[in-house]
Amino acid sequence: MLYNEDGVTIIEILFALVILSFVTASVLLLFNNTLTTIFSTGHKSQGLYKAQADMENKIINSEPDEELLPITVPGMDEPIYIKGREITVDVTVGNTGRTISLSAFVPND
Repeated sequence: MLYNEDGVTIIEILFALVILSFVTASVLLLFNNTLTTIFSTGHKSQGLYKAQADMENKIINSEPDEELLPITVPGMDEPIYIKGREITVDVTVGNTGRTISLSAFVPND
């Protein structure tokens, strides 16, 4: 007896659905990870912008110090001392509790 093989069997349909499910799940995981990275980078950028603004305000509003900062230069035995002040700013980023810390040395005029 000859069989007509024009149609597809239920097994072929199931295999196609399994393959389609794996491909779909992989693409969705890729989109999810990409979206998470985009939001994380956005929060970091906002935190850095706020830390920079805070640092600029602190530099403008701070009074000159008589603190001496030793700077060591390779090839020299004695450090060089410069009058100025060190300013540090800490900013918490988003809801994660991570902090961004910026430090700068501002020499006296």
